[in-house]
Amino acid sequence: MQFNSEMLFRRHPDPMWVVDGATLQVLDVNDAAVLRYGWSREEFLTFTFVDLHPPTEFVAVQDALSSLDAEIGTLRPWCHRRQDGVVFPVEVSIHLLGHDGRGAKLVMARDASLLHSLENQRAVALASERAARAETEKLAHRFRALFQAVPENLLVIAPDGFEIVAASDGYLSATGRERDDLIGKP
Repeated sequence: MQFNSEMLFRRHPDPMWVVDGATLQVLDVNDAAVLRYGWSREEFLTFTFVDLHPPTEFVAVQDALSSLDAEIGTLRPWCHRRQDGVVFPVEVSIHLLGHDGRGAKLVMARDASLLHSLENQRAVALASERAARAETEKLAHRFRALFQAVPENLLVIAPDGFEIVAASDGYLSATGRERDDLIGKP
């Protein structure tokens, strides 16, 4: 089996398009794009690349694609729209190339839904952790205040280093010591 660029384009697992460099008209589309987006190859060839985006991104996409002048790829987060109307996040890589004797752009889109979902889950988990830490600190402060107010002679000693971590007011009164002189000492 001989591999060539046409076969690589057609069978690549990520959706890819070749678009006209000036008009952004879709000139070719690979099998992954047909499968994932739901339009036929013939339908894709009636689109411009901008048509795959929700209307809120049309101007930004046109500006970004028209300002692309390097031969190296650029990676940008965008949203794409499938035939069924579902809009989903993608990371788009764009490369300049020649196609049938004219300037064109090779566009590859990778679905970023899972990445966005994981980022959202991470943000929720971090916010939850911050809230739990704040609540724990508030409870620790309350416990410390209650413990310190106990009239009994009490010390809390860390088991690993036998350092004093808390002393009650009763202990301080009975020994005549200051809390700052005891905390952290063995």
